[in-house]
Amino acid sequence: MIAIETLINRIRTLAHDTAETGYTDEDILFNINAGIRFISRIIKDMKPELLMDFPATGQLNPGENTICVNNVMLAVLAVRANGRALKVTSPLQIPDMRETAENPTAYYLCGFDKLALYPIPTKPVDYAVFYVPDTEEVTLTDKSPFPNDFDDALVEYAIIRLSMGNEFDMSQELTVMQTVMQQVQELINNFPSPEHRIRGYWDDNDYTNSYGGRDDYGIRGYY
Repeated sequence: MIAIETLINRIRTLAHDTAETGYTDEDILFNINAGIRFISRIIKDMKPELLMDFPATGQLNPGENTICVNNVMLAVLAVRANGRALKVTSPLQIPDMRETAENPTAYYLCGFDKLALYPIPTKPVDYAVFYVPDTEEVTLTDKSPFPNDFDDALVEYAIIRLSMGNEFDMSQELTVMQTVMQQVQELINNFPSPEHRIRGYWDDNDYTNSYGGRDDYGIRGYY
């Protein structure tokens, strides 16, 4: 996690702008934030738990089913109610939104910061929502949100974006951008992945995986 000011100095050196005549700090910061979003999207697709925030936890009273996490969610990884993982559904697939039960079995999204449990629980529910928060913009006084090795790719990305404003060869830009993406993917692959196993339909009655998903035919994966 390198200071943004240090990243800006590195970018200026590599872009041959140490005299600070080609780009303003704000120009470079704009492209650093674009790079952070670019890298975050790759991480979210490959290993979202690296971006996961602390789970939103709380308790719902009987008859309540709406959870507001007070944060914009970029992805929902798992939802648990009274310790049990819930499957995801859609309100368009629910025949009766008023249906109640002692414990919910599913959840559905109702906004970027809210979700609801189904059926509506008739008992208190302790919940936990595991999610990826929206990417935050950094300022000149902040640090990069990534480990140092990722920051090398971030610097390359920012330099590419800055160069595009100077009639940069688009074919070369695409080649370098793909190289940056490959670097990030290789870094992500260095992190351990949990075991993945498949069980048959008749192994047990709990088909919910660790991300809260459920396979249609009772096949459960361990991630």
